[in-house]
Amino acid sequence: MRASRRQLLLEASRAAPACAWDCRCRYSLDVGRFVERVRGRVRQSAPDDAARVFVERSRQVGFLRVCAALALRWVMSTTDANALCGTGEMHIFSTEQAAQWILGQPSDTTCTRLSSLLDVGAGDGAITARLAPLFESVTTTEVSEPMVARLQSLGYECVPTCDPRSLVKDGALRRFSCISLLNVLDRCDEPLTLLTTLRDMLNDDGCLILAVVLPFKPGVEDGTGWRQPRQSLPGDVHDGTIEIAANALVVDVLEPMGYEVDVITRLPYMSFSISLAHDVAFLNNVIFICRRAIQR
Repeated sequence: MRASRRQLLLEASRAAPACAWDCRCRYSLDVGRFVERVRGRVRQSAPDDAARVFVERSRQVGFLRVCAALALRWVMSTTDANALCGTGEMHIFSTEQAAQWILGQPSDTTCTRLSSLLDVGAGDGAITARLAPLFESVTTTEVSEPMVARLQSLGYECVPTCDPRSLVKDGALRRFSCISLLNVLDRCDEPLTLLTTLRDMLNDDGCLILAVVLPFKPGVEDGTGWRQPRQSLPGDVHDGTIEIAANALVVDVLEPMGYEVDVITRLPYMSFSISLAHDVAFLNNVIFICRRAIQR
């Protein structure tokens, strides 16, 4: 599912990069644009070695693979084409960055692992692999059959579904220490229902890692085409600067739905390019680390 952001990535791929992949402007947030009570949750991020390696690898994808993927997209979904051709791989964060957010400590051989991760819409498993070292068990969901096969070949439990409510054990929703929803919210039919479901699937001390391209531009992949989702998000998430949209997502969406947001940070959504113009495409991406709000 993560690989299906076709139109935005095509536009980003065709445009000449405004700045380098490691430019500070891709990672910084203007804290002053957030409401005062939210400002203390904003963390400034920076590029790291994992991002550099990803950019270098993007140059090795190859002309023929890109051409094959572009041709296949006329007869199948972008996600399926990417799975078959090995294109469209994405990068958001490193294991070390995730460990700082989730565990409050660097990732190393001595770090304490959490029990379980659910990665919703896991795509080709590239980002799942970044998170997996932090957990004892990993479960994924994905709707693309080629992506499901790829995830299973990597050794991950993969449930072929677009609805996490199908993950049931002993008649109740399965619960997890951490759920990752990485660049899926803007590509699902019912984003509000999904957020509610995932909140109820978190352990009491669990966290949601939410990554969203902002401003919010939703669209649902439907075969080789696109359509608008059945549900829309309230507030100013669709408009203005990345900070205005991020602030609105916290104040108008996440908090009213029963989430407490611990961390807000910005890291670019990087993807192997799906055009012949550039090796890598970038989108403005914000990460939110959320927990279930304590009922008072």
